Amino acid sequence: MLFKKGLIFVRGDIIGDITKSEANIVFSLTQQYYIDPVKYRKVIEFNQEPRKFNFEEHIDNCLKYFP
Repeated sequence: MLFKKGLIFVRGDIIGDITKSEANIVFSLTQQYYIDPVKYRKVIEFNQEPRKFNFEEHIDNCLKYFP
């Protein structure tokens, strides 16, 4: 849909012990990783070469966005 219409539909449900503000941060990070070509390489690496993916580094980078 993005390539034809320039539009993507996304749905997110808040489940469990997460606040709305935390959910907004997670959603924002998800957008960043799928829109930014450099960050999207990490998504590809996670899915296609999980042994190379540095999970600790990723978590450290993401935690910078949380107060």
